[in-house]
Amino acid sequence: TMTSARTNAQIAESLATLTHLMARGDDPARDGEKRLDRFLKHKPSFFVGGFNPDGAVKWVEEVEIIFEAMECANENKLALGTYMLREEANQWWKNAKLRIGNGGVVITWEMFKREFFNKYFPADVKNKKIVEFMKLEQGDMSVAEYAAKFESLCAFSPHYNTPEAENDKCVKFESGLRPDIKHIIGFAEIRNFTTLVAKARICDEDGKAKSNYFKAVRGKSQDRAKPYEVKGRGSARGGKGKEKMDNDKCYRCGKIGHRSFECKKEKEVCYNCGKEGHKSRECKATTPTCYNCGEEGHKSPECKKPKKVTGKVFALNGGGADQVDNLIRGTCFIHDTPLIAIIDTGATHSFISMDCMKRLNIPVYEMSGCMNIETPASGSVITRLVCRNCPVSVFGRHFGMDLVCIPLSGIDVI
Repeated sequence: TMTSARTNAQIAESLATLTHLMARGDDPARDGEKRLDRFLKHKPSFFVGGFNPDGAVKWVEEVEIIFEAMECANENKLALGTYMLREEANQWWKNAKLRIGNGGVVITWEMFKREFFNKYFPADVKNKKIVEFMKLEQGDMSVAEYAAKFESLCAFSPHYNTPEAENDKCVKFESGLRPDIKHIIGFAEIRNFTTLVAKARICDEDGKAKSNYFKAVRGKSQDRAKPYEVKGRGSARGGKGKEKMDNDKCYRCGKIGHRSFECKKEKEVCYNCGKEGHKSRECKATTPTCYNCGEEGHKSPECKKPKKVTGKVFALNGGGADQVDNLIRGTCFIHDTPLIAIIDTGATHSFISMDCMKRLNIPVYEMSGCMNIETPASGSVITRLVCRNCPVSVFGRHFGMDLVCIPLSGIDVI
């Protein structure tokens, strides 16, 4: 019937359309276009050639990352990768393709990479990278920066890129660390590279935190390090500045108007009785007194007792330090412990408080004789104790000092 004939014609037309669509779906050219569209959606960079070894390596790495994300088959990589070559690089590849494809040889992505690196990352550049890696040390870099540089250069040394070389890789990394970090983690003998980098980074950050803490402590102490600095420096030549200078008291003669280092009065000591304030020709004592031991009946040159060492210091307490000439308040360090210090330019020796010596458990020794310490405010202090070759750090400089032990209040070191 006519209805059946029309139905058969419609079925035949539908089958023809379906066959045509299926044929288009199997078109290799169309599949290639789809792959290229997927590839370009990842926005790969163009490579234009020129002498740029690092750029050449980074371009290949970038393209291969996209291949992996696309799950690209090996036979499709060459067409996609070389599509991104432009200018000089594109012309180079046209010539190279004719040469290596001669005789119908099928060119693969690995073959392309070999030719590409021979051209844009030659052997002499690679050898320089290997030498740079072998000489690499942390220096001023942070551990994070050092590790990134290490990994970047390690790629050019195939020996260190195998699982069997994990131990050698750790040894190489550890040997390039700064000594202050290496001596802390070296004894642990960490041979997992990821763990080693993490531990070294933590050690580096802890060290910086400690350094910043002590810098802050030193900064606070230096803010008050000049007790004689006149406030309002701009007006120091007149007005209040001159009034401040006029009120300065000399601790040698006791007079106002000048400071001790400007004093012209000589210290008078009687060598007959050993007392200050007059000379021996003015002495009224009938019996001589020994200036060394303090006993009557003989003079110091005839004294048979150990010679008494005489010292001088201008402050025995921190409270009055800001009112005394030649004193600078600051901070020093013994065994990394911050201590209150007074720099006394008029002192003849260096001193440490008894309390500080006991608190830090510093070894103490007894002198062969006693020392008489003269102060303007507290008279004389006698001691026989000394801390020998004590490690003292002041403003970043390190000294081995003999510190005489005396009672101090509000001060740790003079």
